[in-house]
Amino acid sequence: MTVHRLAAERKKSLDDVGEYMLGKLSKPARKIWKQVEFYLDQNDNRVPSAVRQELATHVRQELFLHAMMLSNWNMSKSCRLAGVTREQALRWNEEIGFKKALKELQEAKKDFFEDALMGLVAEGYPGAIVFANRTQNADRGYTEKMQVEHSGLIHHSALNLDELELSFETRREILNAVRKKRELRDNPKELGNGSEAEKTAENIVDAEVV
Repeated sequence: MTVHRLAAERKKSLDDVGEYMLGKLSKPARKIWKQVEFYLDQNDNRVPSAVRQELATHVRQELFLHAMMLSNWNMSKSCRLAGVTREQALRWNEEIGFKKALKELQEAKKDFFEDALMGLVAEGYPGAIVFANRTQNADRGYTEKMQVEHSGLIHHSALNLDELELSFETRREILNAVRKKRELRDNPKELGNGSEAEKTAENIVDAEVV
């Protein structure tokens, strides 16, 4: 697949998302966005004339959120497209109604992706089928992960030599023995060649000594 084809398919996907999300806007916001979307891919600092007029707050908020989603959450660009300042947008984020509208648009975008995935599954795309089963039917064994369940408490104990009344020489012998066990575990080749050496290394149990 050529770079040009990949770019074309990506643009088509973005266009499809845009059309899908456009249908989620209110009629006033949808009408204005049709005049604003031309500036979506522009890199200049122009503010669309359509948003310079007086607009209801909820309409401007819709335009801002729509721009955020279609610009990959580029706040500066979204503020320009909606005709608001960054400070105003940050104040909106404290409003319950704005948060609700944001959540609804995010859910709508998720719906679009889900519909697209189900469409690919229906068309028989292997990758989509495998992904859908791994995520939706993991409880039926369609997963590569091992799930381990445990009930009850897990206890971990460590041996503190300071709590034992041992002489300095005895402590040193214990620590040397532990270090030797660790070295044998980390370097099984030093035990010799063959499966017997590997088996010996696997059977070494390391005690935690502090």
